[in-house]
Amino acid sequence: MGWSILQSFSKRQFQASWSLPLATVARKFCSEFNLAKCITLNQKPPPWKVMFFGTDDFSLKSLEVLHMELMKGGLIKRLDVVSVPLKKSLTVVRHFCQKEGLQITDWPVTVPQGVYDVGIVASFGHLIPASVINAFPM
Repeated sequence: MGWSILQSFSKRQFQASWSLPLATVARKFCSEFNLAKCITLNQKPPPWKVMFFGTDDFSLKSLEVLHMELMKGGLIKRLDVVSVPLKKSLTVVRHFCQKEGLQITDWPVTVPQGVYDVGIVASFGHLIPASVINAFPM
């Protein structure tokens, strides 16, 4: 976010926001600073193309929620997954992707610029290089 916008968001409003859900805070923020300023913060309106990075049971819970959102046709229009291949067994994330027909890519990965809107990481287990992080505009 731009520093000037954050400075203009009063301390009282900011402290009151901590008890509200994120969507409510975002709506309040955008209404007070108008949509044009929100767009200039590199925020693209949904639906988004998402690349998810995860491997274990903990990350599977996040992936399941993202997949449900994809199936509803809401915030997500594309969901691809990056996971670590194991030599002797199938990770729970890979198993879920195969069962649900999600595209899965082995780590390490090269993410082309402009293909995805956002990357989501949950219990991935690897440091993600700046070249991959910078491929996501949001």
